[in-house]
Amino acid sequence: MLRRAVMRMERLQQLRPNDADIETRKLFCSGRLQMRKGVFTDAVASLQQSAERDPQFACAHNALGVGLDRLNRAPDSRAAFETRLS
Repeated sequence: MLRRAVMRMERLQQLRPNDADIETRKLFCSGRLQMRKGVFTDAVASLQQSAERDPQFACAHNALGVGLDRLNRAPDSRAAFETRLS
């Protein structure tokens, strides 16, 4: 399902190349897919980019916290989980 979501986001980007939200969601889906594959370093990088692009995207912060935890980065993980959304 995540792989299909990434592919659909790529297709949508072709139709709406100036829509920044699509790239944000694609990065999130890519990060979740990378986590599923156990590639946590890459997943964290994707999820950080997603969270930076949209600081209000709670799903990205939550997934980032999980990824950081898997890398044994507890303080960073906690910070991601505790990110305040306004």
